[in-house]
Amino acid sequence: MKIKKFEDKHLNAVSNLWLNSFSENFLSILGRKIITSYLSEFLKIKHNKGFVLKKNNQIVAFVLYGNESKVINKILFKNFIFIILSLLKFIISIDIKNVLLFINIAFFNLILKLNPPSFDILKELLIVVVDKKYHGKGYGKKLIKNSIKDKYFDKNTFIFVKTLSDKNQNIKFYKKINFKYIAKIFNRVFLKLKIEY
Repeated sequence: MKIKKFEDKHLNAVSNLWLNSFSENFLSILGRKIITSYLSEFLKIKHNKGFVLKKNNQIVAFVLYGNESKVINKILFKNFIFIILSLLKFIISIDIKNVLLFINIAFFNLILKLNPPSFDILKELLIVVVDKKYHGKGYGKKLIKNSIKDKYFDKNTFIFVKTLSDKNQNIKFYKKINFKYIAKIFNRVFLKLKIEY
């Protein structure tokens, strides 16, 4: 098992893992093109970083951290028509689950814009994905522990993470590695971790 810095050469493997293991994510429902575009833009921003965990030369987990606001804005702008057409496709095909996800994301972002949380000054751990076959093996924990050693987090006492939902599985995972509850905003739970050196 090896942990490697996330690089361009990992784009396809990480996109596949994201798509197959993180299906309730907004970018996942939009498909591979959007995920690959997000990851590519993510890597262009200096302080954005990530790691992949390889087992038998295959990526089975990854973590990303940094600031994704510029990335999201660019992706939304570049793919606006595609995203609207995707929403229309879900409405026409009466795909209630994905229509509700679109609405949920829109309201969540509106709430954050109107009333930004005070902890947004903390550095964010953006995403941790582990192949479903390897859940419970400690791979996510290893990637997070490896990430918080990065100088990106040096001057910060705390980092935070937001879960996609208030499902117990997500929260239990982060609490196991000493993240503490901060707040719940529109079904997303925000947690923080004190970095100790």
